[in-house]
Amino acid sequence: MTAQPNCTYYFGPFVGAWEAEVASKGFVEDLEGEFAQGIKIKIDRHCQPDLLTIEHDALV
Repeated sequence: MTAQPNCTYYFGPFVGAWEAEVASKGFVEDLEGEFAQGIKIKIDRHCQPDLLTIEHDALV
């Protein structure tokens, strides 16, 4: 999740949490390269969502 832009990003699927943890470093680097701010990582087991990026400001 990022505060600016106010988005939730989904990545995966992964074999396990360890694989997601290792891959998250590259995703964070990409977000930082796009000047995202307030980056928070939460590794959770979910089904693959229909949308991989959800822009929360666009939902208002």
